[in-house]
Amino acid sequence: MEWGLLLNDPLAGAMASVGAFICGIGTLLSPLRHPVVNAVGTVAAFSAMAVLGALVHGTTWLFLLLLAGAAFAVGLWRTVGVAPGIRGCLLVIGLMITADLAPDVHGGLVIAGWIAVGTGLVVVVWLLPPYGPRFASQRRALAAL
Repeated sequence: MEWGLLLNDPLAGAMASVGAFICGIGTLLSPLRHPVVNAVGTVAAFSAMAVLGALVHGTTWLFLLLLAGAAFAVGLWRTVGVAPGIRGCLLVIGLMITADLAPDVHGGLVIAGWIAVGTGLVVVVWLLPPYGPRFASQRRALAAL
């Protein structure tokens, strides 16, 4: 993303892109509610799992125990439906990303923060008015964002 270039921090751009991509997937899965509600829920849950992964990074046994419990819960959650099961898998991915990539707790929280920035962009995009061929100004605003 452009933030990595502007801040001269490729990790920031990469992690914001990861957050936006994964949250975007979570919001597109058969919404039962308004897409903004799905986006806010996905943002909160995915960001929380990324922070949790950063916090347990240094304690391997705790991370593996937490990962096993989360994977088991997601397997049960799949019985609710395909979309909730996929969203649950995305949350486990958020846990694994920061637990694996974090150099330490502070570095992991920085990574989780950039992931949260990326996921927040998804909410902003869902709040934009509908755009199409008739809405050139909205398309330009979205492209600038």
